[in-house]
Amino acid sequence: MSQWAASGRVHFFEEPLFVEADSAILIESEGTPGVRVITPKLPRGLTEQEVIDTQRRLLDDYLKDQGIADFIAWYYTPMSLSFSNHCSSRVVVYDCMDELSAFQGAPPEMVEQEQRLFALADVVFAGGRSLYESKRLQHANVHLFPSSIDLAHFAFLFVKVKSTFELVKTAFHFGNNQVFH
Repeated sequence: MSQWAASGRVHFFEEPLFVEADSAILIESEGTPGVRVITPKLPRGLTEQEVIDTQRRLLDDYLKDQGIADFIAWYYTPMSLSFSNHCSSRVVVYDCMDELSAFQGAPPEMVEQEQRLFALADVVFAGGRSLYESKRLQHANVHLFPSSIDLAHFAFLFVKVKSTFELVKTAFHFGNNQVFH
């Protein structure tokens, strides 16, 4: 991601933080050099639907304010689809590094959201052999990316995504809080 930030705009939309507040806001910060980290801070006590609607509004406002209309959507979690599925991106990447639905406390709708993401994704990256074996049965364009990958060896997989990025110069990532701080 930081390599892309050297030649274009990279935005990382984190999962929300819930705070004592009357209204929702976005906090912007610099994470990895060149990567803009956007953290929604939402009032505690919102219903699940209010959380989705508020994140959608914050995302729409951010995209409009930043003049972002053409971008690559890169998902680290299918749950982000609930507030971003209306966005039109040129390419959709699902970067699946864990079986998130197996985590303790995973939302019951995680599997359904992942199926929706598979339907939208142009490419899926899997972070381990068993994950790859599972995901390749669910999507036609899945690639194994173990955690210690040889970037030169796998560079050919990024051709479509990279060529699109060179054209649109904007990537918008959706994912977990701990990834890029």
